[in-house]
Amino acid sequence: MTRRPRWHLAAAGLAVALVVTTLSARPPGVLRRVDAVLYESKLCGRFVLTGAAAFRRARGEGFALAVGGFNPRFRPPTGFPAVPRVTIALTSGDNPKLTVEAYFALTTNTVQFGARAALYAAAYGFSIEGYVGFDVLIQLWPPHFIADFQAGVQLKRGSRNLFKVDVRGVLEGPIPLRVAGKATFGILWWDYTVGFDRTLIGGGGDVVTEVLDVVSEVVARLANPASWRCEQSPAAAQLVGLRASASSGETLLLHPLGRLEVRQGVVPLNLDRDIDRVGAFVPARDRRFTVTAAAVGGSSATAEPVFDDFPDGHFFDITDADAVDKDRLTEALNALIAGNHGVAEQWISDAELEANPGLVRTMAVKPPMGSGRVRLVLIGPDGAIDRQPCGGTHVQNTSEIGRLAVTKIEKKGKLNRRIRVAFA
Repeated sequence: MTRRPRWHLAAAGLAVALVVTTLSARPPGVLRRVDAVLYESKLCGRFVLTGAAAFRRARGEGFALAVGGFNPRFRPPTGFPAVPRVTIALTSGDNPKLTVEAYFALTTNTVQFGARAALYAAAYGFSIEGYVGFDVLIQLWPPHFIADFQAGVQLKRGSRNLFKVDVRGVLEGPIPLRVAGKATFGILWWDYTVGFDRTLIGGGGDVVTEVLDVVSEVVARLANPASWRCEQSPAAAQLVGLRASASSGETLLLHPLGRLEVRQGVVPLNLDRDIDRVGAFVPARDRRFTVTAAAVGGSSATAEPVFDDFPDGHFFDITDADAVDKDRLTEALNALIAGNHGVAEQWISDAELEANPGLVRTMAVKPPMGSGRVRLVLIGPDGAIDRQPCGGTHVQNTSEIGRLAVTKIEKKGKLNRRIRVAFA
């Protein structure tokens, strides 16, 4: 049953009315679903107030609350409704026109907020337009934030520009703390743009701050049924078949001629050197790990290694002896591009990503979670070249990129190198 109560609120000159929709008969897996819309609402009895809000919470998939929408950089959860900004019209007509819009959002691992004010006025053939705004996206863990800011003003005579200033940039941190952007100045037909990119607080060595008990993590992953799977040889099905099972997903059915495979995804095993870290964590004790024996039902079993992708940068510090050569890196990049590798996408659940931390290649920033699923980008057949979470735009084939050149490599602490790449 759907209920649509109307609430009239009034406080400090603010008259607000809400239409709230709640579902008492909820879809499977959905715990809470609430939608709210402002209607016939005014500030101080004269300024029109519009906007909406929505809340979703699903079992095992976290929650999402949006009042006026989400940050433009954030991908809303699947099925989340489009939520218009909360907007106040501070003028009654279109000339002059002054509006202010804002939003605030919460998810399992993010805090988001932003605002924008816009002005337009015209008289005697002249017009002026101006705006100022910001958008902030804060990731709670690992700690990370990115704040976009913009401001501009333009004076025109008819459709001809007389003067304009436009500033856009981004502040990202906390370590390193970097600000970058560009400013454009224009008079009549002449424009001049200047860019800026400055690291306010440098370094990368301070990113590793917490201690991780690697052995306990590995043991926990090995005890997780999701880390195990059964493999069957092609000839096995001709001799014995497995019956269909109605049991839970935690029960594995193993063919007599099949084999068990387990992947823990925490650290690489059987290395000939110690690891320095595990992403942003320092190992608590041991730094080299090996599987010495395997047993099934108390009887010893033959174990064969299973190979997985563990990026060196996730486990080893960068030393001067490991310095990257620009020419060799340029050659390797262009060879990879010329390989004509296809690019595809795949969606996995938050739980699958948690069970496979090796998919996350970034050290201090994890992909946004809490919407229930995460997008993977695969390069090459079944991700043979690369496979990792990413929400950005990609080509369909590596050959579409064209030739590149590594122009500069900067040392940013023992854990980081900044590599600048340009189109050749």
